[in-house]
Amino acid sequence: MPEMLNDLAANRIQIAALPLATALPQARAGRIRLLAVTNAVRSPAAPEVPTATEQGFPDYVFEGFVGVFADARQPAAVRAALVEAARAAVAEEAFAGRVRTAGQTPFAGGEADLAARVAAQRTLVEAGLRHVGPA
Repeated sequence: MPEMLNDLAANRIQIAALPLATALPQARAGRIRLLAVTNAVRSPAAPEVPTATEQGFPDYVFEGFVGVFADARQPAAVRAALVEAARAAVAEEAFAGRVRTAGQTPFAGGEADLAARVAAQRTLVEAGLRHVGPA
């Protein structure tokens, strides 16, 4: 990803899809310009950046997330401990604040939520994000 940011800043490429946490420091330094976020709503970390929907791409909503993954054969107690550890981390304001500053929303939903998010992203990717032009 650093190579892509360098190429973008040097105008060797004109557009890239990057995580906001990666692109935001470069944008704040004036090296690149953020055109849109792919979240359903504007990011609290960059409220001045419109959503792709606001820019005329209503079907281009791709929510990023970070998950904790483990081997599916882990005992239920181990999986539960991982979920609780994630929830405890998200509950700590110091951690949650860093997550928000990076342009993400702190959330720890558990195994079913993570599986649903992965399935939804897989569906979007497999569909090829077909709608790429303005509405």
